Amino acid sequence: MTSDVVVVGSVDIVTDMGVRPVPNSSDYLITSLNERIGGDAIDISIICSMFGVRPSLVSAIGMDAYKILALLDRHSIDYSHLVVSETNTGKRMVVHDETGQSSLFYPGANAHLLSYGIDAPFLNNARIVHLCAGDVAECRQLIAKVHDPYVTCQFDARSSPALLREEVDILFIQAMHAKRHTNCETPVECASHLAASGPQVVIVNDGGRQAHICKDGTTVSISFAPGMSYDASRYFTSFVGAFLSRFLRTKNYKSAASFGMAYQHFAYMARDRVVDKAAADVEDMMYKIVRVDNEQ
Repeated sequence: MTSDVVVVGSVDIVTDMGVRPVPNSSDYLITSLNERIGGDAIDISIICSMFGVRPSLVSAIGMDAYKILALLDRHSIDYSHLVVSETNTGKRMVVHDETGQSSLFYPGANAHLLSYGIDAPFLNNARIVHLCAGDVAECRQLIAKVHDPYVTCQFDARSSPALLREEVDILFIQAMHAKRHTNCETPVECASHLAASGPQVVIVNDGGRQAHICKDGTTVSISFAPGMSYDASRYFTSFVGAFLSRFLRTKNYKSAASFGMAYQHFAYMARDRVVDKAAADVEDMMYKIVRVDNEQ
């Protein structure tokens, strides 16, 4: 199967827990509990599929993720390069309390993702190869095999700072991580700083409120209309998946980022990284609430 986008990254069994402290105790009461198969790679693959893009998922799971194949089949996602390991599937526990959100990670099978090798023809038959956060050596191993497709990469809290210097075509990063690793004060400054260090294009997502695109020394900012500000940092992956699906059709960074922000808005409203929306609905929202600033 020839795919439009190859998505390389983690598959996790994700447990979302709402908790509150028990009075006069160091214990916590779980007030809500939800478990699902998730992770950046599978979520992005599903989002791309929903918008008519043909994705291939490159990942590793354990025997305990028996439900995943039915999920991939339902969304027409190619999994010819999905490795089944004797190790347990990766786990992610997301804890929500009155102070915010924190996560616990267990790599599991994800730690062995690329030990089996991925052939170059498979990667080069795609139009985009997207790398979710991973080990720098693994990313370099893949980048070296890719010649024609765009290579895109997203950076998160688990990523090595060295990943920011890799010569990828597009780097996606959240503003909070960009500020931490550049010591710049604003997301616009972060985008310019990072674009000078390796990536061809840097897209800094500021909690879903703004996206800053730095390309060829020029930064364009995309913002929500007044009154639409909120923090959708938890749905950064929703932005990336929608961006990739739109960019494959338009090759337009501003259009793709605007579409991604509108979809991130829907994800925030639904409190779900993967929300079933028709492209026309996302476009309608995009034209209503998204504004391109400092247009050249």
